[in-house]
Formats: sequence, structure tokens, C-alpha cells
Amino acid sequence: MIYGSRNQKPITKARKDENTKKEFGKKDVSCFPVFGIKNKIRHNSTLRERLRFMDINKKIIELKDIKAKVAEIKESGKKIVFTNGCFDILHVGHVRYLAAARLKGDVLVVGLNSDESVKSIKSAKRPIVKQDERAEVLASMWCVDYIILFNEPDPLLLIQTINPDILVKGDDWAEENIIGADFVKNNEGRVVRIPVVPEASTSRIIERIIKRYR
Repeated sequence: MIYGSRNQKPITKARKDENTKKEFGKKDVSCFPVFGIKNKIRHNSTLRERLRFMDINKKIIELKDIKAKVAEIKESGKKIVFTNGCFDILHVGHVRYLAAARLKGDVLVVGLNSDESVKSIKSAKRPIVKQDERAEVLASMWCVDYIILFNEPDPLLLIQTINPDILVKGDDWAEENIIGADFVKNNEGRVVRIPVVPEASTSRIIERIIKRYR
């Protein structure tokens, strides 16, 4: 039982949970079991709004639906940023890269290599994390607005379909080697190369685990 001020009635746990539910609408608040976290969320309007409207399943869309979504975004005057990758075993390099990419425009669309695509460009042993789980992890990030899986070895078809205002890639890629760079520039878009975090990679993480636990 939780007590308020001297003149207030005791606040039971049931009443506290009911108050929290009212504040968050009808959303399930079982994911906030610790009172301290509930209290932090209650007093953080930005976090509260994100939790209220965040539905990660809506972030994962199919190629057939992207044209209408892109048209809607561009009609509103917002700039679309596109990048792609495998994002297998998400690490700090991925997080910083995606956050930086999002800041280049208004909406970040991520082309995610499917399991089939990853195997074709990496190895038969990859990915470590299957595509549905990789997509869900990416969708939970504040900086990622939409995710589209693709089976091809490269995202050229996706880039041509979306026609992004800004195409982002790591600075470990020379601009002339970036897939879709010419297409984007020919359509009045621009290409941005973002610094990568040294030695942060899924391959290095896998190697470290093998050496440490074999």
C-alpha cells in the first residue's frame, strides 16, 4: 500500500495501476512492473507520447505498400532518408549509425536484407538472428520509421521504388561504389556517408564469442 500526503487516502496497488492505465489509455501496463519506471514515464511527456503511439508492427511494411506510404510522406513535405543493411546482432555501431542517418531527414526507411539475402552476400552460416527478429529489434528503435525486407543481394530495386531524398551509407564505402547513388543524385537527391564506429561489427562479435567460449 502506498500513502500520499497526510490528508490523502491510502493509495492501493490496484488504484495505482488503475491510475496508470487511465494515463496510458487502455494499453497494457504490465510491461512497467516497477513503480519507479511508472513514475518516470508519468513525468516524461516525450516518453509517454512515444509509448502511447508506438506500434512496431506498423513500422514493418511490404514493398507493395511502400509507394503509397512514400507518396503520403513526400506530399507532407517531409524528407525521406534511406539506408540498408543486415543488422545481424545489433551493436553500438548500428545504433549510432541509424541515429545519425535519421537526423539527416524526417523519416528513416531501412531496407533490411532477408535471411536469403544475407546468406548470398555473407555466408551460409549467417544470419545469426532470423529476419523477423532483426526487423522487430529495428522497429523498436526511435530513429527507425519503416523497415522493408528485401531478398535481392543489393537494395537497388528498393531505392528506385522509394526514390529517397537522402541515401545514407557508412564511410567505409566509397561514393562511387554505393548502390543507388547515381539514381538518387540523378533525381535531385543526395548521398551522405556517415562515419562508422571502428571495430564495431557483427563479425567481430562472433569471432570474440568463439575465442572466448570454445
